[in-house]
Amino acid sequence: MFSLSGLLVRAQKDHVLEVELSGPPRGLLRSQPGVDIIEFHRMKEHQHQITRYKAIGIASCISGDTSSKQASRQAKRWLRDCMANHPGCNFAQAKARQSPTRLIQLKSTSLDGWNVRLYEPKQESVEYACLSHCWGDIQPLRTTQNCFKQFKQVIEWDKLPRTFQDAVSVARSLKVHYIWIDSLCIIQDSQDDWGRECGQMARIYQNAVVTIAAMGASNSTGGCFSTARQSSYSYKIADCGTPKQPDGIFIRQKIKHIYDVPGTNKQSFPLLSRAWFFQERLHSSRLLHFCSEELVWECRERHSCECFGACFHDTGRVTRKKPKSSFVNDQIAEDLKKEWSSFINAYSKLNLTFESDYLPALSGTAQEMQRQGKGRYLAGLWEDSLLQGLLWRPADENRPMARPKNWRAPTWSWASVVGPVTYGDRKDLNASSISGQIGIIDVRYKPAGVDPTGEAASASLIVSARIVPLMLGFCRNKPAYTLELLQPHTSDHFVPDFDLGFPVRHSKEVHAMRLFREGYSTAYLVLLCLDKSRQTYERIGFAMTAQEYPNADNFGTRLGRLFNDANNERIVTIV
Repeated sequence: MFSLSGLLVRAQKDHVLEVELSGPPRGLLRSQPGVDIIEFHRMKEHQHQITRYKAIGIASCISGDTSSKQASRQAKRWLRDCMANHPGCNFAQAKARQSPTRLIQLKSTSLDGWNVRLYEPKQESVEYACLSHCWGDIQPLRTTQNCFKQFKQVIEWDKLPRTFQDAVSVARSLKVHYIWIDSLCIIQDSQDDWGRECGQMARIYQNAVVTIAAMGASNSTGGCFSTARQSSYSYKIADCGTPKQPDGIFIRQKIKHIYDVPGTNKQSFPLLSRAWFFQERLHSSRLLHFCSEELVWECRERHSCECFGACFHDTGRVTRKKPKSSFVNDQIAEDLKKEWSSFINAYSKLNLTFESDYLPALSGTAQEMQRQGKGRYLAGLWEDSLLQGLLWRPADENRPMARPKNWRAPTWSWASVVGPVTYGDRKDLNASSISGQIGIIDVRYKPAGVDPTGEAASASLIVSARIVPLMLGFCRNKPAYTLELLQPHTSDHFVPDFDLGFPVRHSKEVHAMRLFREGYSTAYLVLLCLDKSRQTYERIGFAMTAQEYPNADNFGTRLGRLFNDANNERIVTIV
């Protein structure tokens, strides 16, 4: 990176040259005030020519319209290349492909549009596409028990929302005659059907020929297709070739990519903030993203885009580097254990139309992990690593979370709160360091329906542990509290899992349950007693004392001394 005439220039060998412009809007490339990044590039078809401008990287012109024939031809090339040359993408589908319970069958008619109907393939194995889309604030067309028989005959084309119509057109252009759409292929008012199909979601997306992702639509009326800004087209500003070897330097405004720095792209790509898409994307062998200005291809062996520009914020260009971990499909169970906490850190940041979908939106992934030998699933945690699973906390201490309107998980699960959580950097914490402090006696868990990895009906955790009484006080002007030892008086900072909802102007008794020690620090759960006679508690937070050298006066030393008192050991139930 260097400065040139007051501009900020990013230059890397063989990469598209980026120039950062700021100030008032002016001209074709500066339509709005603020900061814009302008790309200088040569054309992809000239990449092997001898030139003195090798410092300027290679890119391609975009079609400008993702519904165009040019865009369609590019999508077909990507799909053909992947099916012919990517063994990693075809491995899962090399086995006998099992079709979903229902699909949408697509047949052309003599009139404009398609003959579309709900189809049950039974034991027949067919090639199909999947659609990933946002439900958003407008409910899409749905299959219910009342219209199920009618939809098996025909689904009127005009009743399909625009996103569904566009997805059908894309599937047919790729010579795929069936498509799976969640709101149509699951009977939405049947709890049993919904539970069964949610558990199969990972397999459904994994076995699809391609997943069509409507990246730019916030609901089903937004459609898949879009046109680019005029400033995103490439304009030639200099000739740098010869009559026999034509070449040139082109300029355009940088195109927004789904691989840009996280947190900056949710407005341009609403689908990225959808929790269901997190699972769908993870398991799809191939995805065709319909973005706001171009098509983007993503498979297990390649990422690419129409512009051939900076698809990766860390590499600066398209690469054949493996784009994502195969995670569930072909890693051993031990690797999955290490990934689960990171998985939840990312998943908990995402949005859902219905709060009750929080666990079902992961059930397909959970079932795939069980097939890999992961064990019993408990409302977002795993029984064989349950103690480590308790170590979550709010990701942002300054923004208190909330409990869902309706109960959906026990308080010891991260799914019991609404908002982003973090496990911090504790992937490699030795389980024995926790099990030496706390013993699991029993876990009672009941799923709400036929899917054991879906919604939970009830859950409780019975443990033997050291319990110490504390007093909870309130910090003025902060979404935080203090924890005070009864005797002798000393306090520590505490951020609860959620907005406690009751004023704590005066002290309220809570309890600390030790989990593990790390250096001079002690980690513990903060519990609130619900039934003293039955020793039933709920979790209200996770805390750690400061890494301070032990002395007689600090909170950590005194709390540790109380934990070491055998008289404080008891059997409790956490719900």
